[in-house]
Amino acid sequence: MRRRVRVRHRRKAGEPILRVYHEEFRSQDPDEAHAWLRNAYADHHLKISGSSQDFMFSCDITRLDGMSLGRMRHSMAVDIDVFDGLRNVTIVEHRGGGAVQVSIGPESVNLRAGECFLLPPDRPYQAAWNSVAAEVTTLSFENLQLDALGLLDRETVNLDFTRPVTPAAGRHWSQTIRYVQSFVSNSPLLAAAPLARRELGWLVSSAVLACFPNSTLDAESVPQTGGTPRPLRRALAFIDEHAGDPITLNEIAVAAHLSPRGLQAAFRRHLDTTPLAQLRSVRMERAHRDLQNAEPGNTSVAALAARWGFTHLGRFAVDYRRRYGSSPSQTLRSSFAGASGI
Repeated sequence: MRRRVRVRHRRKAGEPILRVYHEEFRSQDPDEAHAWLRNAYADHHLKISGSSQDFMFSCDITRLDGMSLGRMRHSMAVDIDVFDGLRNVTIVEHRGGGAVQVSIGPESVNLRAGECFLLPPDRPYQAAWNSVAAEVTTLSFENLQLDALGLLDRETVNLDFTRPVTPAAGRHWSQTIRYVQSFVSNSPLLAAAPLARRELGWLVSSAVLACFPNSTLDAESVPQTGGTPRPLRRALAFIDEHAGDPITLNEIAVAAHLSPRGLQAAFRRHLDTTPLAQLRSVRMERAHRDLQNAEPGNTSVAALAARWGFTHLGRFAVDYRRRYGSSPSQTLRSSFAGASGI
């Protein structure tokens, strides 16, 4: 059999639509493989060289909330023309095989294993390789712009076809995606945890903006002088009311009637913190309360952490102990003991 597709999450009648979708595709047929690639990423023309007798293509891809994480292997020599470009911001990391050449107009990059590059959406490009293994991460340009509003007080962020700003930035990108992939692969709770998914999206957007050249890196930090306690009270009330929702910095700023950078300046000036740090603090308080009130057998530390957007369980435990003087599991055991009358 030439093709195998496996869907990890299947929806039963009456169940809500899950927001995490995993697919595994395998094929020994080049035409079938590229038909799948056209549907998953973008339409393209291609020229394949060599015998297809031993051809093998595979791609494991997870999609969640405007983002996808893919691991791809392609065993033949190929020249591809993606004539309309990709639909989303795409970062490709070369993980194995021969050199990969990618061109947009007169600009081109040659990649070796361990190197990566960014492709902006809707830009035609050409690529060539003999065989390749790659990590392909895509994210919605709209979501990236919303996240960038926390760093740049403009409506758009400018991106171009580019490598990371430094080799260290490339390593940071690789480490970030390894962490996100590991969390997604090992968290069965993610489909029902919108805050955790939002934190992962913010983490990936932040890594894009930190690692690849873009307009936010050139922005000067201009203090906002119009922040007053009243806008801060509006922001704090909004955070308190919506801590259980996947809210963004921009939404908090709108509620406070400030620009995102003005909101950040006001928080630093009056509270010595940031809006997102305050949001995490409120969510930590809610997680602490839920651990205290948990009923025996009905929850776990991992479930409560994911519910309140904490995607790194070890870091959550460290921050929790620093704040409350005991571990989350100790608080949970204490609540179970109290409920049992022990």
